[in-house]
Amino acid sequence: MSVVNLPLKEEPVGGRTLPLDAAEARMFRRPSEWRIFWEAFSRDRLAVGAAGLIAVVCLISALAPVLSPYDPTVGDNALRLAPVGTPGHPLGLDGQGRDILSRLIWGGQVSIIIALLYLKTRAAGGENLKDLFAKFEEAEEPRKKWKERVRQRLINSGRVTSRSS
Repeated sequence: MSVVNLPLKEEPVGGRTLPLDAAEARMFRRPSEWRIFWEAFSRDRLAVGAAGLIAVVCLISALAPVLSPYDPTVGDNALRLAPVGTPGHPLGLDGQGRDILSRLIWGGQVSIIIALLYLKTRAAGGENLKDLFAKFEEAEEPRKKWKERVRQRLINSGRVTSRSS
């Protein structure tokens, strides 16, 4: 049993209650939700590593104008489809001669914007994807039943065998 989950109580002494001293009150004080989260999160090395990777990608994407070696929209037709390791282009070039590393760096900004828009709509009372997919499945249910009824009628009439479907 954890001490942090015990409620802060006053001990009755001789029919009256005496307040706990400050040290005891601190000992029985429940930690904040953020503290509980941080303690659990910091113990999980995989989660800390993933958060670090996300932070690095966000930082690189935010600094794309400074870090990007080339313009991601301008191509060089002379070097189209250059392989990985081409001098000056560590990840090579695509079919239109654009630097792939620059396109990855700038593309991170779009991914971050899409993720933030999803979070914003979710915080504004939007539906989560699970609820949205459930609604689509419910909308498809009458169609599935209709198809099944037609299939059964064709089988019953002898026009279609049950093995052919």
